[in-house]
Amino acid sequence: GPLPSAIHIAECERLRGSAILPRGAPCHITVPLRFAGESLGTLNLVGEASEPFSQEEQNVLQAIGEQLAAALERSRLHASLERKVEKRTAALRAEIAERRMAEEALRLSEQQLRSLIENAPYGIHQATLDGTFLNANPALVSMLGYQSEDELRSLDTFRDVYADPASRQQIVDGNPRNRSFLQHFSAPL
Repeated sequence: GPLPSAIHIAECERLRGSAILPRGAPCHITVPLRFAGESLGTLNLVGEASEPFSQEEQNVLQAIGEQLAAALERSRLHASLERKVEKRTAALRAEIAERRMAEEALRLSEQQLRSLIENAPYGIHQATLDGTFLNANPALVSMLGYQSEDELRSLDTFRDVYADPASRQQIVDGNPRNRSFLQHFSAPL
């Protein structure tokens, strides 16, 4: 079981025939290394002096054992935290790489869509619900007889573009989930 405190052993039988101590050892002391009630190991000191460790030496070694146990526990905790940090860092790097790939895929997709809209032979525009132009492709700018998209932004789609403003309002008021309504709806400009 766990050692309650330093144990001093004089004339240790186990060390007498030891290969590393051929002459034996007159005495040794074992100090438990405990932290927060948990045994972490022992600190063993061998003395060549014929006199045993004094009580004062035993007390000092007991205090050293407590400090050593605390240092071992901090080291163990530090190593555990380092492993967690390394694991989380690797996960973050993977997330960053995945996000960069997704952003690049989105950028390419937006670029392709922009190219399709810009090069479409028919007019395409985006407007707010109140009729303000947000953007338009070159085909629409040309169809409406303007030189630039900026000129279109000064227009009101209700008043200036649709021959019958009520037809645009029908689109705005229509059910956006009813695709057949939008596919079969046309309004003269």
